[in-house]
Amino acid sequence: MILLILLVIILLLYVAACMLYYFLQDKMLFKRKRFRQNFKYHYDFPFEELFWKTKDGNSLNGLRFTVEKPKGVILFLHGNSGHMGRSGNYFKRIKDLNYDVVMYDYRGYGKSTGTPTKATFYSDAIQIFDWIKENYPELPIVIHGLSLGSHVATYVAAHRTVQLLIMETPFLSLARIAKIRYPILPGALLLKHKLNSADFLPEIACQIHVFHGDKDIIVPITEAQLIPLYNGHVKMTVIKGGNHKNLNDFPQYQHTFEELLEEI
Repeated sequence: MILLILLVIILLLYVAACMLYYFLQDKMLFKRKRFRQNFKYHYDFPFEELFWKTKDGNSLNGLRFTVEKPKGVILFLHGNSGHMGRSGNYFKRIKDLNYDVVMYDYRGYGKSTGTPTKATFYSDAIQIFDWIKENYPELPIVIHGLSLGSHVATYVAAHRTVQLLIMETPFLSLARIAKIRYPILPGALLLKHKLNSADFLPEIACQIHVFHGDKDIIVPITEAQLIPLYNGHVKMTVIKGGNHKNLNDFPQYQHTFEELLEEI
């Protein structure tokens, strides 16, 4: 009888854990910082604040950083905790390489309205890319995705003509990450947002360069090592000692990154 009671208690706790995982996963995945619409961004270099209206009536907020004679444009897609209040610092390492940079906040982040979903990640990114193409018809476009943004970047690169795709600390499949982090839970079955870059990688025609750190405990390097299996254009730079957030601190990363952009 005691054993039966213990089994029931364990089962109830397991079900409770599954329910918590299911209902709280959006908060764990989308670490959103919101800004009021009148919030003023501050950077040490000039920028233009932009707003795009989506077909369903929402508003996407972003920034554009420009140089005098750009040789190309970079669409930067931030990670799950990024926002326009700090992502603009990305331009610091770009401004001397003669590229304009466009970035935006996903729905529900910063000043962007709405709620992030798999479908809107894709449709919004395509809308921003098409805006860039319209405004820079003669210039090559590079997409740089960071972590979550690297998945969104694969979708765009599979559906539009891109010069170069940079994937920084990427995951191949969000279901795999869920399984790694919560091994006793049926994470893949309970996952609301089944983001799988393997769905798009085989369709990408441009060069793909992956940056990953061998000390990344958020997205293990084994995830990035699977990406070349889905596309023959992939090259990979492993940063020894790098984690999920500090790759830009390493000279190897900086040198390779600059070389990639200078070759275009």
